[in-house]
Amino acid sequence: MNLHSTIEYFKYCFLSAYWRGHRIHSPFVFNLVSEVINCQHPFYHFETIEQYRQQLLHTQQNIKCSDFGAGNHRNEQKKISNIAKRSAVQREYGQLLSRLVHQSKPSTILELGSSLGIGSLYLNMAHPSARLVTLEGCPSCAEKARQALNKHNCNNSSVIVGNFDQTLAQTLETIDCIDFAWFDGNHRIEPTLRYFEQCLAKAGNHSVFVFDDIHWSKQMSLAWQTIVQHPRITISIDLYQIGIVFFRTECQKQNFRVRW
Repeated sequence: MNLHSTIEYFKYCFLSAYWRGHRIHSPFVFNLVSEVINCQHPFYHFETIEQYRQQLLHTQQNIKCSDFGAGNHRNEQKKISNIAKRSAVQREYGQLLSRLVHQSKPSTILELGSSLGIGSLYLNMAHPSARLVTLEGCPSCAEKARQALNKHNCNNSSVIVGNFDQTLAQTLETIDCIDFAWFDGNHRIEPTLRYFEQCLAKAGNHSVFVFDDIHWSKQMSLAWQTIVQHPRITISIDLYQIGIVFFRTECQKQNFRVRW
């Protein structure tokens, strides 16, 4: 944790008014917290994906990495094990993504940031009939993600390689509605909000958008505050590490901090 994220964590703990669904008066959010977020059911594919993670964590091979997410384009050699350790979605959040996908039954899933494909597997294997489109800036990581999806028979998936500034707009032209989106490819305020606005045009009443690292930096905290205040967002849930937003017009606008 850096200083900002540490301060944000203590604020989150202090201000969280909800613990395992208690004091939540919205039936929709109460059911979501009790039946999805706090669900302990081990889906069949969890063990398979975690075995793949362990393989990556023990792979000492170096690959050339292109990083667009820090504000400038950098190329450097990185060990696959280090990428898996530092960049892949954590186990508990990957499993939460799976439960959210399983509950919402999306037709189309968009992922911004494939990395090595761990998050992609958690998204796709929860609802294999959904179309998964995952965007990745680094060609080497994208190839690893593609191999992982193919190996695990995720046949209704595609990996798009390139800078999101170009590939996102092109990809959105092929999508009628984004039913589920996972934003994990850039951690600066301007691109995060720009990608959110671009995807917003394809969001429906039952769409679910999930954002990673919402308190990782001051920029990301500001981005999250801006997103939850958007007039189209009716329900937002802050789990500290990730944030979930809904567009349901039948729900009263409310923002929740849920201890998890």
